[in-house]
Amino acid sequence: MVFVIKRERFVDALNSCDGVEFLTPRCSMKSLVSSTIILPRFVREEIGQSNNVNTVLSKFGKVTVIVLFLLNRKIFLIASRCVSLCSEKVYEELLEIYSKETVQSTPIEYNDVQYMQYLERVIKETMRIFPPVPLVGRKVVNNIKLGKVTLLQGTNVTVNIIKLHRNEKYWSNPLTFDPDRFLPENIKNKSYCYVPFSIGPRNCTGMKYAMISMKVILATMVRTFVFKVKKSIDLKEIKLKSDLTLTVEKPLKVIIEKRYT
Repeated sequence: MVFVIKRERFVDALNSCDGVEFLTPRCSMKSLVSSTIILPRFVREEIGQSNNVNTVLSKFGKVTVIVLFLLNRKIFLIASRCVSLCSEKVYEELLEIYSKETVQSTPIEYNDVQYMQYLERVIKETMRIFPPVPLVGRKVVNNIKLGKVTLLQGTNVTVNIIKLHRNEKYWSNPLTFDPDRFLPENIKNKSYCYVPFSIGPRNCTGMKYAMISMKVILATMVRTFVFKVKKSIDLKEIKLKSDLTLTVEKPLKVIIEKRYT
């Protein structure tokens, strides 16, 4: 199965990113996006039987909303001066995968995504600071004892994911953007401190699709564009609000320019 996003739809998706305004003084968005983006092939055996395929496909619309939310946060962070070095590290990683001569022209394939390890850490760190869904609700099916407290069967429980992700008990300097938190040696024993897609049997069924989609789209954008901001904003100053997903009170403005190698 191959998913294709034509450039017009990609532009529409960018323009619909809630919370980010794209300022392109030198050219229009459509002239910037010059190629078709092909999302990677999904192997049927990886997804499972046909009923599971239908379940996954039915979730694609909801997951796409989450992907767009995360993309606009990542685009702003990549553009921000405080994490500009991360953007260049992502680009250098792409140069290693595709070489300087073909970095902008080579189509992204499924196998390439496996080598985008630094980009994956950038994505994960963004989801730690800005989890797409800040709160999730669960119902207790059996009595559970947590320390001195017992949660009774039938109790409704809200898990505060954003507070967990920004808790100094588990993350040093939690509002400092540091993708290397997710190096294997640094993230071990933190399985339940980082849950952007929830965890357990009722976690997000589309999380693998979401991660692959973000890698493909961000890799395409970083190797094609340079992102800038007129004024860097401290992460502490970004005011958030929550509906179904997390968003910002005021749009974050980003300038996009064509990258010339």
